Amino acid sequence: MSVPPEVHRALVEHLLRHAVRRGDFVLKSGRRSNWFVDAKQTTCRPDGMLLVADAILAVLPDDVTAIGGLTMGADAAAFATAAIAAVRGRPLKAFSVRKEEKGHGAGGRIAGALDPGDRVAITEDAVTRGVSMLEAAEVVRAHGAEVVLLVPVVDRGGTVGEMAAELGIRAPSLYKHVAGKAALEAELVAVALAEIGEALHAALDAGDGDRRDDGDGTGRAAPVRRLLAAYRRHALAHPALYRLATSGPLPRHLLPPGLEDWAGEPFLRVTGDPHRGQALWAFAHGMVVLELDRRFPDPTVLDRTWEEGATAFAR
Repeated sequence: MSVPPEVHRALVEHLLRHAVRRGDFVLKSGRRSNWFVDAKQTTCRPDGMLLVADAILAVLPDDVTAIGGLTMGADAAAFATAAIAAVRGRPLKAFSVRKEEKGHGAGGRIAGALDPGDRVAITEDAVTRGVSMLEAAEVVRAHGAEVVLLVPVVDRGGTVGEMAAELGIRAPSLYKHVAGKAALEAELVAVALAEIGEALHAALDAGDGDRRDDGDGTGRAAPVRRLLAAYRRHALAHPALYRLATSGPLPRHLLPPGLEDWAGEPFLRVTGDPHRGQALWAFAHGMVVLELDRRFPDPTVLDRTWEEGATAFAR
């Protein structure tokens, strides 16, 4: 059993768009990292909940009767999956494992619906070493249920599969592209290049009837103007993805062949020269970054600045 390709791709793109962060982070394991996957930004958003539930249900054996894990990392994924399963006619209990014993009420560490004899999938939003999943599995076993599956949404350390194998438990991967920092960054850049390339090609294709020259340069400026407008609009609409994908060296050896050239081809198309095309891209990128950083003292004049750039490159 595996995640359908279209579900996997949509889940990957959602995580890249909403969950991936760059900076200086201390992980729960104590390790430091310059990137971090805040998977709750996917497991707690409505569209993300559906994608996570679709992915988990795709790999869940038919005999699994309950899903849960250590609170709070498992809660959103477990509860959303159980709810979607119920709508589709599959009864699936959900539960949380408390971080410590409860001293009142029913007590214990299990909160929710879990009975002795249940066959259980342990989940988590993101794991590095898998310690929290092991802890949850021990508590579930002590409750009299059987753990048959470990299914983290993101295994950023790549260790869960090996750990599960040692315990005789299956651990299918929902997000296969987080095996390492380089692979994640390459996937991130590929998504960004594909999206912005589509936006730029569409903008130019929409104006194929433009006059190339009307004597004063305004005809030649039209496609440049439209290209810059599309670039600016896309970058400002997706600032986190834009920054993540355009900072640092480009991992060309890990990108799909031809993707970079295809995404950048519109700049060559409107300038007719590779060096002018690169210069136009540099202008657009610099303007976007300065606008995102609010470095312009008077943002109301930015439209005029973009217009001047379009006119200059059309000469």
